[in-house]
Amino acid sequence: MGILNVIKLANDYSKAKKLLKSNKAKVEQIQKYIDSLHNFIEWIKDFKVELDEWIEKAKQLMRDLSTKLKEIKKEEK
Repeated sequence: MGILNVIKLANDYSKAKKLLKSNKAKVEQIQKYIDSLHNFIEWIKDFKVELDEWIEKAKQLMRDLSTKLKEIKKEEK
């Protein structure tokens, strides 16, 4: 999902909050925003998984670099 879709979903979130306060809500509008919010939630869940994977990769890289640094320091002695 691209950044434009995320912006649209965030915009739909704001509109849905306003619609909730409105007395003029229509069934079609409500269903549209429910579907959009569902998509937004799924995207956030997927993005969280990606972030967790990136964090683990970065941690592993830091461990590898630390090991490399220790090896270099031992060789310098």
